[in-house]
Amino acid sequence: MKKTNRRTLAIIIISVIFWTACMSGKTQEICEREVDKFHALLNEGKFKELFDASGQELKDVTSEEEFTQFLDAVHRKLGAAGEKKLTGWHVNYNTRGNFVDLGYETTFAGDKAAEKFTFIVSGDQARLVGYHVNSKALIIK
Repeated sequence: MKKTNRRTLAIIIISVIFWTACMSGKTQEICEREVDKFHALLNEGKFKELFDASGQELKDVTSEEEFTQFLDAVHRKLGAAGEKKLTGWHVNYNTRGNFVDLGYETTFAGDKAAEKFTFIVSGDQARLVGYHVNSKALIIK
């Protein structure tokens, strides 16, 4: 391989790496804003709005009634969501779309909880496709 071809290839590879890093950061920011919206709606008891705004992948595996009952139980047992700390994130680009997982340690009024949000991202929009929460208060209370 000629030197100029190697340089061109190296420039292309570096450009792709930087582009991917920038896109991942922007994607993470979009999803973090959605987590803030999720907590605000959860605190207001607007569970139907959360379901309506979610992605089809979530709606394919749970009904509106199941989802709203689940969120009602989370809200009733944990109370209002407060401060949160990002504990990890992962971006997965595949043939079904761009998926982002965000993990948080969240302080609710009644207890702390580990939360995991999964979003599908298209352009500047992120839709919730998975929500998992783990706290002793969900079992004990």
